[in-house]
Amino acid sequence: MFIGEAVLQIDPSYGKLVTKNEAREYIKQCREEGLIQLIGRNKLDKQWLDVKPEHKLLTICNCCECCCLWKMLPNLDLKIS
Repeated sequence: MFIGEAVLQIDPSYGKLVTKNEAREYIKQCREEGLIQLIGRNKLDKQWLDVKPEHKLLTICNCCECCCLWKMLPNLDLKIS
C-alpha cells in the first residue's frame, strides 16, 4: 500500500485510490491474518513507480514471517532501504 501525495502520480493500472477508512480496514484485516507491517520510504518503489517528489511517498508492506523482505530487511544497504 502506498500513501502520501505522490500516490496521485502512480499509474492507475497498478491499483486504486481508497479512502482513509478503507485503508485502515485493509490494515486491520492484514493484522488479523497475522501479517506484519513494514513501513518506510523505499527508494526502489519510488524508482519503478517514477513518482516525485520522492519524499512524498510512503510504502506499507504487509508481510508474513517468511517474506523475503522481512528476512532481508536487516541486511539491506541504506541506499536501498
